[in-house]
Amino acid sequence: MDKWQEGVNYFRIVEVTKSGTHLYSTSNQVLNGNEERIDLAPNPTKDTVSLTYEGFSCEYIVNVYNATGEKLETFQRYETGTFSFGTNYVLGLYFVEVVTPNKTQMFKFFKEA
Repeated sequence: MDKWQEGVNYFRIVEVTKSGTHLYSTSNQVLNGNEERIDLAPNPTKDTVSLTYEGFSCEYIVNVYNATGEKLETFQRYETGTFSFGTNYVLGLYFVEVVTPNKTQMFKFFKEA
């Protein structure tokens, strides 16, 4: 068997029946390593900002706050990958809180002209 690479790996299970038919499960992902990877870019931004989450497939919450601490939006996410937000935000400083089952992480970004 090949060694698992660090980061996100995919696998599926194959069942061979007595008649020799191969039945395949859906693809599943496994994060090899102990850490989730969360990235927020670009920073500063003139339009949207993108949050990338690589980790275990689980529910995670993304809260966005303005510079005065007012919560602007909450996103409830269930899958890994990238999503964008902030198109309608005015110029200024913003804080992004990402809450996963394993940790809470805070980021900041600046929207400029």
